[in-house]
Formats: sequence, structure tokens, C-alpha cells
Amino acid sequence: MDEIYQRNCAVLAERWPAVMHRLSGEDASSVPARLLEGQGSTLSVAGIQLTSRHDRVAEARMQADSLPANSPVIHLYGTALGDLQRVLLASDSLQQLHVHILNGALFLLVLQLVEQDDWLNDPRV
Repeated sequence: MDEIYQRNCAVLAERWPAVMHRLSGEDASSVPARLLEGQGSTLSVAGIQLTSRHDRVAEARMQADSLPANSPVIHLYGTALGDLQRVLLASDSLQQLHVHILNGALFLLVLQLVEQDDWLNDPRV
């Protein structure tokens, strides 16, 4: 098992065992995803990019800037690749970030490919 996946799953199992149980029943190979390269990289699922393939962090900042300033609580629907979570958690005014998993199989795939343990470990999540 890959080291990235192990770290991500360890955090999930410790903080949200029910979520880890849900994900254990998912099949990441069922997601029609492919890697897209640009200045950076992203995943495309059924022809829809999860993030920018050129500057994922700039895109995440733009999304974060569209929210009311100094929001203490934010609900984020979907996990994408974790960039928006990291940008949002950089704000000292954020007290709680609720991340709603919309596609378990896709999130499982992301957990296998991209480090997520930083934002998953944040106590505000």
C-alpha cells in the first residue's frame, strides 16, 4: 500500500472512523479519471477537470476570495484535490470547515494519489 494513502487513511480512521468505513466499500478504479498536465497537473473525471491544470492554488485562492471575508464557518461540497481546503484553512478567522464528500470513490482515488493528511489533521475540519 502506498505511503501517501496510508497516511491519509490513518488520519481518517482516527478522526472519522465512519467515513473510513464508508470509503472502504468504495471502488476507486470505477472512477473514469485521467491525469491532465499543464504547468501543473490535475485529474479529469469524465472530461471534467477537478482543478486548474495550470495553477491549482491560484484557482483555489480565487474561489476562497469569492466567499464573504472572515467567514468563521464554511461548508465545502466536494473534496477535489484539497487545494481549496488548504487555502481556506490559512485564514485565522476560520473556526470550522465542514467538508462534504460527494463522491466516495473519487475521494478514495484522491487519497491514493495526493497528500491530504495536512488539512485532514487540522482540528477545524
